[in-house]
Amino acid sequence: MQYPTTGSIPYGKADLLLGVDILEAARATDPREQFRVAHKDRTCSVLNLHKQPTVYTLLGKDDFNPDELRDEIYAHSRVEHSYAKNLSQICEERLGSKQFVNIMMLGVAYQLGLIPVSAHSIAWAIKDTIRRDHRKNLKAFNIGRKLALEPRALPNRPEAVTWEQLVTSKTRILRKSRWFGKAAAGRFEPIARVVEDDGWGSSEDLPAFVTQVIAEKAKTVITRNDSPDISFDRSINPYRGCEHGCVYCFARPTHAYMGLSPGLDFES
Repeated sequence: MQYPTTGSIPYGKADLLLGVDILEAARATDPREQFRVAHKDRTCSVLNLHKQPTVYTLLGKDDFNPDELRDEIYAHSRVEHSYAKNLSQICEERLGSKQFVNIMMLGVAYQLGLIPVSAHSIAWAIKDTIRRDHRKNLKAFNIGRKLALEPRALPNRPEAVTWEQLVTSKTRILRKSRWFGKAAAGRFEPIARVVEDDGWGSSEDLPAFVTQVIAEKAKTVITRNDSPDISFDRSINPYRGCEHGCVYCFARPTHAYMGLSPGLDFES
């Protein structure tokens, strides 16, 4: 079966500009280039604002701002029917890889009414031409549609500030990647930590603690042990925690197991 191919687009006659690379998309609006295809009265733009560094950028000889390039492209596009967002970041967070960003942009363009083809036909084309990971490509297409329909449907996740947050974020991405992603993520999960406020800094503002009596439906009240340092192997302890709060007591880590604070909850 022979698939039709698209010929060269006449100067300034493009109906849709898909900018996977923001730099290459900007070249399509430069009047000095012979392949300028965008025109403010005709062209709608869907742009990926991901900053892909060039060799000169990595060497520190040149730099660019994706937002400034977006404004330049919008000056040669129909702004009311255009869209721009860092779709590579969303693609990596939701699907584990940036490689699906082109299909996600296709979903955005379709939902904006810029592609006069049915969703069924696009889904068939994805399955027929992208046989590997076609399910993730279909998911990327649907995420793109959702972004165009309701941008707040997928809120931006907060940027990682500490190295623990960065490790946690990348571990989640690894788990979504193919092949040995889950196994690779398992190598980093033990070093990821989440900082929680234990309440010690604000304990002076808290009211005086009082003893609370709570009914406990325990499976058994008999505790068994095989420690050589204790002369008995069974005991009964009807309490959870105590008012002494000894640092060596086993009840402190037990509080953490039950979802309570081993610091402030245990001491109070």
